[in-house]
Amino acid sequence: MKVFELINELNDLDPEAEVVLQGDPEGNDYHLIRGVEGSMVYMDDKYESSVKYKKLTDELKELGYGPEDCYDPEDDGDDFVDAVVLFP
Repeated sequence: MKVFELINELNDLDPEAEVVLQGDPEGNDYHLIRGVEGSMVYMDDKYESSVKYKKLTDELKELGYGPEDCYDPEDDGDDFVDAVVLFP
């Protein structure tokens, strides 16, 4: 789903409703959305999915993140796409 598609879906809903993320397709787990991170990249292949930050900022360094947490086209290839991550 693209951001504009999500916005279109949300436009018709109650703006005061809580946003809840379903943990799996079967509905076995639910979490309130606590935040949004827009500066991510995402890669999904048949073996694993992963996200990385686009850029290592001073704020991320202060939180303990390092170069291994950030996208590097030379090391990671071009399978990553821009992504927005919703987190509980």
